Amino acid sequence: MKIISSIDKKVIVLVIVLDIIAIGIGILPIAWAMLIGVGAIGLVFITHFPLFGISIFLVGSYLFSFFIGESQIITIVLVAIALTGTTLYYIDRNIPYRNLQNDYATLSFVLFSGLLIVGFFYTPNKVYAVSKIYRYFMFNSLAFMIPFIFSDDIKSLKKLYANIFYVALGLVILSSILILSTNSYTYSRFNLDGRMNPIWIARIIGVGILISLYYLQQIRDRKTKSGLVLYIFIGLWIIVLTGSRAPIIALLVSAMVFMMFIQKRSHKFKILTIAGALSFSTILLMLIPSTVIMSKYTTIGSKVSVLQRFALWEKAIEISFDNPFIGKGTGGFQLHSLGFSKYPHNIFLETSSELGLIGLVIMISFFFRPFWDIPQMFDKDRAFSVLMLSLWVFVSFNAQFSGDVTGNYLVWFFIGSWIVLSSEKVKVV
Repeated sequence: MKIISSIDKKVIVLVIVLDIIAIGIGILPIAWAMLIGVGAIGLVFITHFPLFGISIFLVGSYLFSFFIGESQIITIVLVAIALTGTTLYYIDRNIPYRNLQNDYATLSFVLFSGLLIVGFFYTPNKVYAVSKIYRYFMFNSLAFMIPFIFSDDIKSLKKLYANIFYVALGLVILSSILILSTNSYTYSRFNLDGRMNPIWIARIIGVGILISLYYLQQIRDRKTKSGLVLYIFIGLWIIVLTGSRAPIIALLVSAMVFMMFIQKRSHKFKILTIAGALSFSTILLMLIPSTVIMSKYTTIGSKVSVLQRFALWEKAIEISFDNPFIGKGTGGFQLHSLGFSKYPHNIFLETSSELGLIGLVIMISFFFRPFWDIPQMFDKDRAFSVLMLSLWVFVSFNAQFSGDVTGNYLVWFFIGSWIVLSSEKVKVV
């Protein structure tokens, strides 16, 4: 199996072109207008490749962050591209969708979505609630539905993941060029020259690394394997430079899950895998200058530090106990966020403080959906199932330490993917 066979060559060319445009904007501000025009043409081109457009929505925000910086416009652009791609694929297939209604997680998804709307009517923070509900239906709902659009053919689902891999590869290429051309990363967290949250950089690359582990198991060509190993190493290096603690730990845990379950292993092998992962992480950290490590991982100068997160979690627990059944309403936590965050950076605490015990139970039933049929999935398509489980572990771990419900929409995407993969009506190849 070759990776190139699962994705059209013109998509790879498009990723490279977009990277060149992004680098051009960063290096030559004078050429802004011209490059933005080229970028706009590129966006029109993307809409004719539904899978790639959806991949851009899921993990390609860095392209637009580099174009225009952190902006709400990115939200609109990403959703527009994803909706266009999804619609084009939907029109093209003309096959009924049967998997969606056959899983209890779908009911949990519908109930939670409805509860967010109900929470608007009793929240004291209606302005922020409107924004949050909008973002949830634009990001989380779309992310959850995307896998079902491709549920008639698992090959299409795998092809989507191949697209995601290449978009993540584009971020590694772009980041490597910026890191090698500037010394600014030595003194602060790498953030695409100030254009993107370091945590999102680490998350996107982490997803790409896990998919590359899957390809390493499937590919026999030594040159391709060597390229994948190099990609993994460079990706880990960039993640360390972002100074994002949670993604590093999440990647370590999810990679161990992958290695332990990709084949039926003995307990001895699993123990050795854990020891090897810890040793590799230690070696990786030793390759980074000590001054960089100390500045990135021992200071609390980030927007929401470790100590601040503890304070937010404590406040969320307090609100949950004061309003145990229905919470403070959608977006209600922001009014009690101690002035340095709109949410507690833990989606369970966020849900319990805003939607109470009712919302928390629904969230848990949805969130842990993959655990119900892991054994039978490993018997159907072990390698791809283990990849799905590892990706779920990665995004789920991150969701407990950074972002809010809407910022962790990849959890919804991977749960939707798992439902598609586990459906008895889908032939897994």
